[in-house]
Amino acid sequence: DATSMDLHLYGVANGATGPRIVVAATAEPEGAADLDVFGDGSVIVVWEAPSGDGSGFAVLGRRFLSDGTAASDAFVVTSETSGDQRDPVVAVLGSDEFVVTYRNAQAKVAQRRLTKAGKPAGGKLEHLANQWTAGEQSQLAAAGQPDGNRAMLVWSGPVAGLDGLEVRARVLDKNGKPTGAEFGVNKTTADSQSAPAIAARPITR
Repeated sequence: DATSMDLHLYGVANGATGPRIVVAATAEPEGAADLDVFGDGSVIVVWEAPSGDGSGFAVLGRRFLSDGTAASDAFVVTSETSGDQRDPVVAVLGSDEFVVTYRNAQAKVAQRRLTKAGKPAGGKLEHLANQWTAGEQSQLAAAGQPDGNRAMLVWSGPVAGLDGLEVRARVLDKNGKPTGAEFGVNKTTADSQSAPAIAARPITR
């Protein structure tokens, strides 16, 4: 039987603004998904699919206009397709582009910047977001910053000299490039810290 991944758009005051939107309909269930919103109200959705790039799990994306109309077909986000690419998260950048971060086949945090049309921006290759690459990095989250020029990534992974897992973070500029080194978020380092989440608030003056 076919399964589908669906999207509903809601207004703040009046609930659902339209019918159910089918993002993807496949014979196998889709996996982890995330979305973000462009300044014009269009929505970029990314998700992991059990097929799509010819080798294991793939990261796919699709954009919808503010009224729910599909602005594109589903497209493969990554250029690396060998093995599994999983757990994608997305953040819209001020350059009217977006950056997708995911866990690659080596269980490292990789990211790729794309245009609103789903085309590679700033080169076709992925970049590792994490500097410490020993062990498995997982539980990703991302948020575009209010200035529109940066995004912050957080994840959970091992670090030399510490027991268990630590929550790590790194800031990307509007071109999807790191602005500095990754850093630890948690002050408590005993045992494991995991399941990070992130949100950005508007700048007030």
